[in-house]
Amino acid sequence: MSVVRSLLMAGVLMLLGISCSEDVTCPAFLGYAVVAEVTAAGSGAPIVDAAGEIRDGALRDSLAPNGDGSYTAGGRAGTYTITVESAAHLPWDTTGVLVTDTGGGCPFVNTAEIAVRLTPAQ
Repeated sequence: MSVVRSLLMAGVLMLLGISCSEDVTCPAFLGYAVVAEVTAAGSGAPIVDAAGEIRDGALRDSLAPNGDGSYTAGGRAGTYTITVESAAHLPWDTTGVLVTDTGGGCPFVNTAEIAVRLTPAQ
């Protein structure tokens, strides 16, 4: 999803003959570090009322809801811990989610796409 947007942006810049080198200012948005698709473990239904964050050392960023069960956060390379919570479900977390940059003059990232399956609270 956001990987496609990042690639499209890079393609447009290449078509225009613009590259992100020392002589060119990089765009403000370089792609999301994490896209999380949050669903209920049993039914697969999207969960639109979740909250969560990503952490890499001192960096913390909230997962922003997109209204369809997908959430986005971050914009730089790193190794992330991700936590997700919802009132009707058990908390979920994972560690070691690696996000790399694409190389080149601008720090575009290779977005980590995470499937989060929340278990209903008993």
